[in-house]
Amino acid sequence: LKSIDSKQLSRDQLIEYYITFEDIYLYHADYAMDDEYQIEYLNNLYIYRDSVLQMVEEGDYQYVIAYTPELLQQGRGEEAIEMLEVYHQKLSYLNFIYI
Repeated sequence: LKSIDSKQLSRDQLIEYYITFEDIYLYHADYAMDDEYQIEYLNNLYIYRDSVLQMVEEGDYQYVIAYTPELLQQGRGEEAIEMLEVYHQKLSYLNFIYI
């Protein structure tokens, strides 16, 4: 992934690129045995998460998936649940329309 020139990516590809790095650093942090490495991985995760949040519209799938863990980390679980419920209702409505 690091060999990819991110300046050559389309907007959608760049969003997926950032999400992929966010996921990679999350997995690294989960399996890090040393607190120093875990902190470094989490800091990198937050950088990529912030990049995603700056690029996507509030309420979009990528926004909800990136922002709800941040809300949970801040102790704002009720807001995270509400955001997920609103998105779920949106999906249910869209499924109803297209069926």
